[in-house]
Amino acid sequence: MDFTGINGSLTFAPGEISKTISLTVINDNLIETNETFSVVLASPSAGSVLGPVSAVVVTITEAKAGLMWSSVAVSTNEPASGVTNTVTVALVRSGNTNQVTTVDYTFVDGTATNGADYLGTNGTMAAGVVTTNVTFWVRGDGLAEGNETFTVALGNANAATVVLLSTNAVVTILDYDAVFAFTTNAVSVVENITNVVLTVVRTGSTNTSMTVAYVLVDGTATNGLDYVGSSNLLTFAAGVRSNTISLMISNDTIVEGSETFTVALANASAGAVLWAYSNSVVTIIDNDVRFQWATTTTNVAESVGVVTLTVYRTGATNLLNAVGYMFILWAGVIMGSPAAS
Repeated sequence: MDFTGINGSLTFAPGEISKTISLTVINDNLIETNETFSVVLASPSAGSVLGPVSAVVVTITEAKAGLMWSSVAVSTNEPASGVTNTVTVALVRSGNTNQVTTVDYTFVDGTATNGADYLGTNGTMAAGVVTTNVTFWVRGDGLAEGNETFTVALGNANAATVVLLSTNAVVTILDYDAVFAFTTNAVSVVENITNVVLTVVRTGSTNTSMTVAYVLVDGTATNGLDYVGSSNLLTFAAGVRSNTISLMISNDTIVEGSETFTVALANASAGAVLWAYSNSVVTIIDNDVRFQWATTTTNVAESVGVVTLTVYRTGATNLLNAVGYMFILWAGVIMGSPAAS
């Protein structure tokens, strides 16, 4: 791997005082420290002995220098809004540390923007340095934007014997901020539906567990009569983006028209805010119907001919309903129609 050599013997003719042996050192593509091996004299012929220098140590000096990041994938937490954190990534040189070696490093935006999400200044690893700590700063912006990334890239090594073992270090800024909201700000259910389910979503950071409270606020609908539920707390485990609230709807027999109540989000965890659709209005569509005449008595002249009587429907008007009517003399029914439904 590092050299090739074949064991053998040397024959000295009368009068010879020196001989040589040859071996081949392999110039591999590996970045290594200096390596050694020994060549040892043995088994002298009869009448001769080995001198005090019967072994020679050969040191193979590494010709190349390798440059690499201490980590090619770095994660750092975004601080709270207005706060700046300092982050350091090490650039390490290995192999031949004796030669003059320089390399540039450059900050390249991905979804994170230099000057807004982080602050990084391009620079150069100086000659003779084994380790350079590249420092940048991460800013808390108060925006729920999800995790963001940028790259610190190596380039412009000063010699052909400088090998870039890792070119890029990708930095992920783990978002601190989250937004809670309902998927819709208005829900309608018919009164005879068992329950209504509202969905709350979290956008932005899902890196940690967060909570948000919800509060039930009566409108024309009354908790305990028209619907049943309790104000409570929703917990979003790390990685969870949605959660649901289920409330029971009471199917009464009272003709009261459509009624409403509101579910309002409140008291989100630190680092989270409430955005649009922080309230959702639930409309309970009444399924109860009442039919009645517009008036209890009507007087008409015998000469009028056609008489129009008006029937009013109250309560649920979004459904198909029917009601019968009958003509009755004091003596009984003279004609009629099907019974009410």
